[in-house]
Amino acid sequence: MKTITNPSNDNHLINNRPLFFVQTGPKAIAVALAFFFVLLAFASPAAAQIQRSDFAGNGVPIKVTNFNNASGGVYALDLNLLTNTYNTKANMKATVDLDAKKINVREYSHFASNQKNDPVVGNGSSQVTTQSEAYCKYKLYLRGNTLYAEQIMNPGGPAAKLRVEPSSWTPPRVDGTNVTQVVYSGPRSGYFQQLCGKDWVEYKTGKVGAHASFKETHRDEWSVYLQKSDGARIQLDLHTKQMRVNNSVAANISTARAGGLQ
Repeated sequence: MKTITNPSNDNHLINNRPLFFVQTGPKAIAVALAFFFVLLAFASPAAAQIQRSDFAGNGVPIKVTNFNNASGGVYALDLNLLTNTYNTKANMKATVDLDAKKINVREYSHFASNQKNDPVVGNGSSQVTTQSEAYCKYKLYLRGNTLYAEQIMNPGGPAAKLRVEPSSWTPPRVDGTNVTQVVYSGPRSGYFQQLCGKDWVEYKTGKVGAHASFKETHRDEWSVYLQKSDGARIQLDLHTKQMRVNNSVAANISTARAGGLQ
């Protein structure tokens, strides 16, 4: 990424956006760090926790998560499982694509295994199944937008069961490439919602029905650009957290979502 220096005020710019003033001393360092951590918090959502489940036997679905009722998006999953056959554990790291209905396993350690590449069947589909039958054989699958685990067989006999241990999932980073809803506040407040394709609508706080309709013209890494039928241009900039109307700042962006309502 090219860094451009503005000689008039010694600002550093990235993609023509001011990043920090070139100053020295503890105060300047503190300001730069504060800006960095605010940006990091906006760009990197915190992991959501999955609680331990009850034990379940063969053919009994265990609900893992519904991703906070998300209707879409790609989620990073860190799943821990335990079978009461010698209390052995398994770990799966995967991405779950709710739009494509696919589970993509990145790493898998089967029960009592020290490997990270133990094989599964059906990787990249809506259901993955462990290839090994050691200790426990199970499947992980999507039913709608809810993820389930289910024991298929266990050499420990009828009393041998499976449960989900404390685990986590992480929502996708919200940026200009995947944002579908933007909430703004300030002198004016409301939100923009993508309906489908290039169609967006704006809703005003306290008003019934859509305020205006827009067409998406293009996107970049941090922004979505919309145009109203009368020619008004909207930029929803998630980098600066500002909504611009015809290049003038009109409101601040408070929250943004990707992959449908969550």
